[in-house]
Amino acid sequence: PAQTVTITNSGTASATLGTVATTGDYAQTNTCATTLAAGTSCTVNVTFTPTASGTRTGTLTVASNDPNSPLSVSLTGSGVTSTTNLALGATMTAGSSNGGFPPGNANDDNTATYWEAGGAFPQWLQADLGSTQSIGSITLKLPPPAAWATRTQTLSVEGSTNGSTWTTLKTSAGYTFNPSSGNTVTIPLTASNARQVRLNFTANTGWSAAQVAEFQIFPGGGGPVQTVSLSASPTSLAFAARTVGSTSPAQTVTVTNNGTASATLGTVATTGDYAQTKTCATTLAAGASCTVNVTFTPTATGTRTGTLSVASNDPNGPLTVALTGTGGSAPVTNLAQGRPTTETSHSQTYGSGNAVDGNASTYWESANNAFPQSLTVDLGSSTSVGRVVLKLPPATAWATRTQTLTVLGSTDGNTFTNVVGSATYTFNPATGNTATITFPATSRSHLRLTFTANSGWPAGQLSEFEVYAS
Repeated sequence: PAQTVTITNSGTASATLGTVATTGDYAQTNTCATTLAAGTSCTVNVTFTPTASGTRTGTLTVASNDPNSPLSVSLTGSGVTSTTNLALGATMTAGSSNGGFPPGNANDDNTATYWEAGGAFPQWLQADLGSTQSIGSITLKLPPPAAWATRTQTLSVEGSTNGSTWTTLKTSAGYTFNPSSGNTVTIPLTASNARQVRLNFTANTGWSAAQVAEFQIFPGGGGPVQTVSLSASPTSLAFAARTVGSTSPAQTVTVTNNGTASATLGTVATTGDYAQTKTCATTLAAGASCTVNVTFTPTATGTRTGTLSVASNDPNGPLTVALTGTGGSAPVTNLAQGRPTTETSHSQTYGSGNAVDGNASTYWESANNAFPQSLTVDLGSSTSVGRVVLKLPPATAWATRTQTLTVLGSTDGNTFTNVVGSATYTFNPATGNTATITFPATSRSHLRLTFTANSGWPAGQLSEFEVYAS
């Protein structure tokens, strides 16, 4: 942006003006005519276009018949490149600070020192660049040692040209700092002009206050080279021994993009006796995370190995996680088979006892068009349970359908609480018309299924309600 120089004739006679010129990386436009009457002024607007990084000097000169001519004004500016950290030397302030962790630690170019807020959220940290600059990204760092374990901080970014009127440059989001990738997060911004840049923090999963070791600000379109860097936590999964053919509870792998550009994700797959479900979409924003849940169903006894792989545009891809488990031969007992059952209703001869008779060809069916409907099994005494398997008759005549239901449990048969909240499960004859629900082990004497929808028939339907310890 232009800055203005005012030329005033303080003498008693008209001044004759000649050439108005700049040297160096500067240009000018002026309102000055060839004469300037005594006691009057004219203006020269000067702009700066650096041709290289670092300090750039120049001069504005105004030739005239003043015996001290030419009038000269020295010009200085700093050329920045896409990797110039505008925050170095900026004035740092914060809403609060804890002990010996002042805001100045956040731009001293030393990741071993850091700012930490005091008091309760929300908290803020601000850099004043001294003049309005075009900014395009910020990079935040925490101390890199592994002792600074992975944490997510939730924050938004605001900018101002006057320190009082603020514009949101980035809406609030969670950013993950992972020591395996230097505890660094880069946040791209739409190129904007700002003198003050403020971070507004509302949460930190690793500490009860906001924390920043380095707050770096880069010019519009600038910042470090945009990269994709995926990591997995944990990097390996070990499963406890499972009976051959039975499915373990899921373990979760968190996939994080520690880079500065969005990652494009491809196939997420497992090898060996493992299966996965995921929350990962086809893109993963810089600093964002998604999850992959992995289960283990051994097909033979002994050690069973496999791999979880996540294809992506990460140049180090694909991301891989080692999987190990043991197949065992001990029998797994269906705790519900042959146990007493109760129901809210049944249709024709399809009573609830059909759901625990060990025969997938017989089934319970509730009254039609009367949701919600429930089926309850009495296990006899409080028992540790962690998995239920729901089946419909395997015949292909039972076409694919979804049923929406809640799993509840009780220790006395009277008071029931949620074990697994309402969810929709798909029963597909191509995979045996079976749905498995796993959950953290809990001690219950009664388990209840409450049905609220069925896409294939206007009633709850179940041929087998199996309950397992894990």
